[in-house]
Amino acid sequence: MLLVLFTLGEQRYGLDAAAVELIVPALPLRAVPGTPPSISGIFSFRGHVTPVIDLVQLTLGRPVREALGSRFIITRYPLGGVEHFLALHAESVNEVRDVPDASLRDSGIRSPGAPFLGPMADTPSGFVQTVTLQSLIPPDLQALLFSDKLQTELAQTQPAN
Repeated sequence: MLLVLFTLGEQRYGLDAAAVELIVPALPLRAVPGTPPSISGIFSFRGHVTPVIDLVQLTLGRPVREALGSRFIITRYPLGGVEHFLALHAESVNEVRDVPDASLRDSGIRSPGAPFLGPMADTPSGFVQTVTLQSLIPPDLQALLFSDKLQTELAQTQPAN
């Protein structure tokens, strides 16, 4: 499995590269008032409203530390039978690594608060916890994403042609 490796706090995680459209430096965002802190804002990506999820806020309960290495991992997130662009804001994206399926190991621990955690990958630089994109966003947050409110907010920021 090809993994995009990124950090949250001091820990390394991996996301299946098949779901990743692009990795870009963190960009300026349009805030959406009234949304939870884990929704950083929205921006236009290839003409689509793209919400940004602060992965650190979502998983660790604190905002991402902005730094030169901060990146948006733009994914194709399946929701309601449709793939939407969704950007995941990580403190850094380290590398893309091919990890043999045979090296993936179940951690043996299930956390009800982190259903997105998948098997551990044993890499030359240490263990990496895999993340399952489809389980990453809790249902209450999914209900807010890609809603008419977000679409309208971005449309209001675009100049008329």
